[in-house]
Amino acid sequence: MTKKLEGKVAVLEDWVAQFEAGNDDKNVLDNMNFLIGQLKVLGDRLKGTEDSHRQLEAAMQQNNKVVMDFIEEQECGEDWQTYLEGLQEDLDATQEGEDSEDDK
Repeated sequence: MTKKLEGKVAVLEDWVAQFEAGNDDKNVLDNMNFLIGQLKVLGDRLKGTEDSHRQLEAAMQQNNKVVMDFIEEQECGEDWQTYLEGLQEDLDATQEGEDSEDDK
């Protein structure tokens, strides 16, 4: 068993020596530059996602304003509230059904 373990340790030592020999300062700097470049790309993608989110949020607010203006102009606010209450009741009933199934 000891010879087998010594053999494995020797293999690991050889691997570490080869790794260290192949990783001089230039390779370390190349790796660092690559990682920094990847961070910049990731930052750009995140900024793009945030910009898209802001645009989507602005469009939704604009649509909400248009709908609310229409409801007010058509004087159907009470009908709209009744409709929303019905949707909420349906949602509550669905959630209660899911909760009772989870209790089983």
